Amino acid sequence: MLLQALSLYLLHYTSHGWLSLTRYGYVTLGRDLLTSYLAHVLPMLCSKLDTWFPDHHLTEPDTVLTLLDALPVTTWPLTPPPVLHHAGPDIVVDLDAATRHLLALCTIAPEGQGPLVNIRAEHFEQTVQSLIDRSPWKPSPHAPRRGLKPRPHGQNVLTDFDAVGEDGDTLLLVSCKSRPYTGPYDAGDFRTVRNSVSLIEQSVAKWEQVTRTLTEQPQGTNYDLTRYRRILGVVCLPHTPYTPLGDATQIIDTHPNGQTLRRACGYNELAAWLNAAANY
Repeated sequence: MLLQALSLYLLHYTSHGWLSLTRYGYVTLGRDLLTSYLAHVLPMLCSKLDTWFPDHHLTEPDTVLTLLDALPVTTWPLTPPPVLHHAGPDIVVDLDAATRHLLALCTIAPEGQGPLVNIRAEHFEQTVQSLIDRSPWKPSPHAPRRGLKPRPHGQNVLTDFDAVGEDGDTLLLVSCKSRPYTGPYDAGDFRTVRNSVSLIEQSVAKWEQVTRTLTEQPQGTNYDLTRYRRILGVVCLPHTPYTPLGDATQIIDTHPNGQTLRRACGYNELAAWLNAAANY
């Protein structure tokens, strides 16, 4: 509501408001003016607001401002600063803080199951594949497809390929783990970091076994990888994970530009090794 109201204000009321926004990241306006623009956008959003916040009855601008003032602000874990700063009849609106609060509120928690977690996971897999497709490792039509579930002869399905790349006779298989970088992780919360480490180590061990099996049996019931001399398996997360020294930190390849690839890596690390522009 706040962001929509301010977009109308900047568009219709002032010709210089964008200067303050782009230079400092905040906008100053009178409280009465802000409440009038909030009153203008509330009717357009009422159906969604009633669904998302059934207990708040968001029909009055003052209620909106009260809720914005009540946004949690902590130093452990670190959260964005306050969105509103009151100065007499005026209000300073920190657009940068508002955007960061919005992103934090939209973060899907790493624990649990369900459609939201699956949507986040699929989105990250598609993003990693798009990254590979923009790099020299873009797979040819002969490469195994993303989503393939390889079945070696006489065995069950191993898993599915989240993202695939190839460079000559080298095949790249990526296991994507879309674990978000949350406030507790940033603060070093023991349980959160421990769970993340466990996930990475287990994922690396599983993916290493998959890579070894495919190397030993390059042809199976529904796949043929005999054209590849080498298969690289890597676990990729949205951010560079903390992991103790071991299998997860083992370097499995070095790009000619010197960038190394470890068994577990962050999205930006993978992009640097692929020699691709990261825009996740």
